[in-house]
Amino acid sequence: MRNITEKLAILSLSLMLVSTYSISAVLPSMLGYYDSYSPSQVDILISIPSFAIMIMILINTRLAKYLNERLMIVGGLLLLSLSGSAPLFIQNYTFVLISRILLGLGIGLINSRAVSMISERFSGDERTALLGYRSSAETLGNAFLTFIAGRLLLIYWTRVFIIYAFGFVILFLYLAFVPERPENGGSHAGNKAGSGSPAISQHHVFMIIFYALSAGFLICTSSSISLRIPLLVLEKGYADESQASVILGVFLTVGIISGILYGKLVSIAHEHLFFISVLTCCAGLIIIAQAESITVLCIGAVTSGLAHTAAITCVFNGLPSHLPVQSVHAATSMVLVGCNLGASSTPFITGFAEKIVPGAETAFYTCCGLLLIAGIVNTILNKLKPEIAISVN
Repeated sequence: MRNITEKLAILSLSLMLVSTYSISAVLPSMLGYYDSYSPSQVDILISIPSFAIMIMILINTRLAKYLNERLMIVGGLLLLSLSGSAPLFIQNYTFVLISRILLGLGIGLINSRAVSMISERFSGDERTALLGYRSSAETLGNAFLTFIAGRLLLIYWTRVFIIYAFGFVILFLYLAFVPERPENGGSHAGNKAGSGSPAISQHHVFMIIFYALSAGFLICTSSSISLRIPLLVLEKGYADESQASVILGVFLTVGIISGILYGKLVSIAHEHLFFISVLTCCAGLIIIAQAESITVLCIGAVTSGLAHTAAITCVFNGLPSHLPVQSVHAATSMVLVGCNLGASSTPFITGFAEKIVPGAETAFYTCCGLLLIAGIVNTILNKLKPEIAISVN
């Protein structure tokens, strides 16, 4: 029983990792409230935590020399909860900007640990299943928080920031059920672990870079969906902000299914799962861009949500499958940097694309192109250099 509660508590750490975009349905209201600021400056309030997360992930290794795992996670959850909910009380633009940066720093403290803890504490099929569940937990948390934010938006836009107080619940679960890990950490059977800290080979470096870029493209896609669906439905006039938040919740919720079934999907598609997921996600993006009704938009959200979670889980499951266990945390951190670089650059990528081809749907076509590049390159690597390609075999 204790093992089950420990696993659930560890998985709960992922519930708020992508919560920076859970409040994105409030963007139109914020554009009206901060009417003296440009749209890109208001967009930054949503995306700025991703920059802070990326910075914190980069310095995590150094912090780990002075702070143990428990202190980093407890500190991160406290910072996330307090700074995340602060704009509920004060709406000054500068204050909100600073609080969102602190929110990102808090998430950054726990981000890579939430992923690498599974790779370090579990192995084999158990690890593969838990990594799939972790993606589902991440998606479930985002879906739940997005839905709650949509309901709170009906009261007043500042109420959406209440969702970050949920971090206190996660803090309780972590302290109550996750024991401190022995410092020697151990190694997993079947993993390429040595007695010391192995040197990363050149093909491992290329692999990590490609994984980070692919993850960045995937997170840019999910961020674009979060930022642009509310604007798209208003532009086309077939839904309002609250309905848009429901669609975002659908996009996130269906990802839970592919996360739970991830182990089965790997056994069926093997090394082709990433490419199949990318193609399916692209199909969903095109449906979203072309939608003229809330029903068609929902179909596109379901299609892209299912495929997106499977693709991003391929990336994180590939790391412990191909790297020595001592290198997994550092490699995970670099891939998370790619994720947050993709998230933080989303307003600039979509903004640039929309200057060339105006319209909210342009963002979806742009992301479709980025994903196709990653999918095609991965297919080529699978043929020429399978040790670098995204594969969990």
